[in-house]
Amino acid sequence: MTDSARSHARTSASLLASCLCVAQLGRLLPTWAVALVGLPAPFVLFILAVRYERLGRWVEYRQLEVPKRALY
Repeated sequence: MTDSARSHARTSASLLASCLCVAQLGRLLPTWAVALVGLPAPFVLFILAVRYERLGRWVEYRQLEVPKRALY
């Protein structure tokens, strides 16, 4: 359970850092250019995480597994 929580925390922290970096482009670029760069940025983060081992530690795609009768 703690491995999943740790993984989700790392993934959300890396997404937050990525979005904050893209948001800083707003100081230099017009709004349409920031949107053009900012929308695909999270997807690129996950694509690059597959290629690089160092980034792959921070970004993992995991699904939570809930037991079959847990919600009844």
